Amino acid sequence: MRYERAGVPAAATRIVIGVLMTLGIAVTVVVGAPAPASAAASCGAFGENGTLEATGVSCAKARSVMRYAEAHDDGNAPRGPKGWKCARGYPDAPSMAAGFTCRRGRARVIVRYREQPCLQGAMGDCLVRPKRLFATVSDLDVDRLRWRSWGGKTATATGRYHLRKMGTDQVTTGRATVTASGRKRCGRQLRYSRFTIRMRGRTHRFGPC
Repeated sequence: MRYERAGVPAAATRIVIGVLMTLGIAVTVVVGAPAPASAAASCGAFGENGTLEATGVSCAKARSVMRYAEAHDDGNAPRGPKGWKCARGYPDAPSMAAGFTCRRGRARVIVRYREQPCLQGAMGDCLVRPKRLFATVSDLDVDRLRWRSWGGKTATATGRYHLRKMGTDQVTTGRATVTASGRKRCGRQLRYSRFTIRMRGRTHRFGPC
């Protein structure tokens, strides 16, 4: 006879085993069987085109962690809340732009995005949610960009512009709004082919890719 001890008080277990052995019945005791690893839970949609997955943490906490990571993404690597380590991509991701993974101990949170378009500035790099854009032809750049949307037909952000007057050291600064549009394929990459910078009643347009 096979006797499972899991969930049975220790004293009761000893009494039952003693009675069975007195009667000459063979007993096999299974002690401390490891609990199965918790499965990942689907937490539904995240942002415009992402899905959220959580292991070892509630969906509410998972959303909080990922919102923090996205808000503290410098374009290369996201920074998680205290105690969490975050990185771009996830196991089997088709590209680093496909999502984020954040971990703390055995807890794990993943955001999986559909293919993400990138935006190419004057420096040649094509980045996802860049924190800074250069438009060297007009001696204009915008930094401290905070993207309110990304991945759809258009993407919008606010930031601070720096405009240098040609032939002088004079620089003016102020608040700017950036809109990326013209989502299409350029070679093998999905890109926003145009972007517009609006500042103090002036508009600068750049593109195509």
